[in-house]
Amino acid sequence: AVSEALVKGYSHKLPKVVLPAVESTTACIRGFGTKVVQPKPIIQAMAPLYEHKDAKVRGAIKDLTKELSRWLGAAALKSLILDKMRESMKAEVEKMISDTPGAKAVPERRLRKHANMPLPNEPAPEAEAEEANKEEAIDVYDCAEAVDVLSRIGKMKIGEDEVAFWDALESKKWSERRDALCEAKKLAQAPKLKEG
Repeated sequence: AVSEALVKGYSHKLPKVVLPAVESTTACIRGFGTKVVQPKPIIQAMAPLYEHKDAKVRGAIKDLTKELSRWLGAAALKSLILDKMRESMKAEVEKMISDTPGAKAVPERRLRKHANMPLPNEPAPEAEAEEANKEEAIDVYDCAEAVDVLSRIGKMKIGEDEVAFWDALESKKWSERRDALCEAKKLAQAPKLKEG
């Protein structure tokens, strides 16, 4: 509930509202981890903030990206956010994600219902420690937005012409057939495809 309210602050028109929302989200993820703070709505709302007019907001969203890459892993985060950015920002964020240390992130705080469980840096009996440190892996598929490939395939830009995919496959020119398949492959590389 709290993370949903913070994500709503991302779309506010005043930077003085957006900045604390992003910083608070970063603090929540650092403190409690992605097991408590669900990353899916956060990742879906991050893309426009890389192009924000305020430099402080852009810096804060980069910090949030670093923190998420610590928790989710660089590969998962790259596949979820890089396709929504312009090229100049994409290179900078990709380098930043790659520079993030690969050590497993651990939460700094715990909820009241987990009060009897020790923090990861405290000594604990082996059975309790295994249960406390058991972290579910975040699936990229769950966080990704579904891409509608069929609607994009209807009219594809092949060469300089806009041609229907099926017409291009039936073309007599092998280069048009190849280009149509290459274009379909690019569209189908999204982590999650829309049914239809």
